[in-house]
Amino acid sequence: MTDQMTLRGTLSGHGGWWTQIATTPQYPDMILSASRDKTLI
Repeated sequence: MTDQMTLRGTLSGHGGWWTQIATTPQYPDMILSASRDKTLI
């Protein structure tokens, strides 16, 4: 059985490749992302 994935939105704001994406059970709708451009969003 294959799980179905649905695009719920897009992320923008970094000037380089993303290196990490994280979330937490306390805030499941919030995502933290890091990039090679040395920014956190």
